[in-house]
Amino acid sequence: MKFITIILLAAAWLLSAGCGYTTDSLIREDIGSVYVGYFENKTRIHGLEVDLRRALEQEIKLHGGMRLAGREDADSIIEGELNTYRITSTTRSVDDETLMKRIRVGVTYRWIDGPSRREMVPSRDLNKNVMLAVGLQEAEAVRTFREVAQELVQSLEREW
Repeated sequence: MKFITIILLAAAWLLSAGCGYTTDSLIREDIGSVYVGYFENKTRIHGLEVDLRRALEQEIKLHGGMRLAGREDADSIIEGELNTYRITSTTRSVDDETLMKRIRVGVTYRWIDGPSRREMVPSRDLNKNVMLAVGLQEAEAVRTFREVAQELVQSLEREW
C-alpha cells in the first residue's frame, strides 16, 4: 500500500511539474519594445488600417509583455496588409432587417527585428470571422479589430 501511495505521489508531482504553465513572458527576452507600423489597406474602405493599428497598440498595452516605442527606438516592428473586410448579413428579422452580421477580416502580418530589419516571424495570414449584433453602441470596425488584434498578438506569443 505504501509503495502505491509513493508511486501515485511521484506521478502527480511529475505531471504537475511538466504541465507547461508559466508566468514568464513568451516573448524573447531581448524584445522589450514594439512599433506598430503601417498596414497597407487593400480594401475599398478608407480608414480601416487606422482602426487596425489602434487595436493592435491597445492590445499590446493590455498584454503588458512589451512597451510601445517609436520606429527608430523599437526592438521590433509589426506591419503588414489589411487584405479583406467583408460584411454579410447572417440573421434577419421577419421584416427582413439585419439582426446579426458577420465581418470577415483578412490580415497578412510580419514581425520584424527593429535594428536589423530581418523577419523574426515569417509573414503570416490571419483570417477571422467576427459575429456582431446590429445596434451595438461600439463601432463595428473597432469591435472587429479588437478581436483581430487579440488573435494576432496571441499568435506572435506562440511563436516564442
